[in-house]
Amino acid sequence: ASSYRIGMTHLLRGDKSAALEWAKRSLSIRERLNELPGIAESLLQVGSVLARNKDYKDAIRHLHSALLLFVKLGSPMEGLVKDEMCQIIREIGEEKFKKFLVEVTGQRAQGEGSTG
Repeated sequence: ASSYRIGMTHLLRGDKSAALEWAKRSLSIRERLNELPGIAESLLQVGSVLARNKDYKDAIRHLHSALLLFVKLGSPMEGLVKDEMCQIIREIGEEKFKKFLVEVTGQRAQGEGSTG
C-alpha cells in the first residue's frame, strides 16, 4: 500500500513519470499477493496517471480492467473509474474512446451498433 501512496504523492506534485513508476510497482506487488481490491485500486491509479500523460488507449485498458474488478467485488469505487472514463471522453471525444475501448477489450462499446 505504501507504493500506492508514494505514487499518489508524486501525482499530486505533478511528477507524472514517478507517479506512473510507483503505481506500476504497486500493481505488481498487489498482483503477486493476488489482492483483488488492491489490484483494482492500482489499476485505477495506473489508468489515471496514463490519462494525465495523454496515453489514452493504455489508460482505457487499465481503467476497464479496474472497472471489471470493482464491479465483481461490489465496490463503490467503480464510480471513480467511470468518472475517469468520462474525463477521457471529454478530452478525446466519444468516437475515439469507443475505438480505443474496442481495441483494448475486443468488444464493442456499450450502445454501439453492429455496423461500424
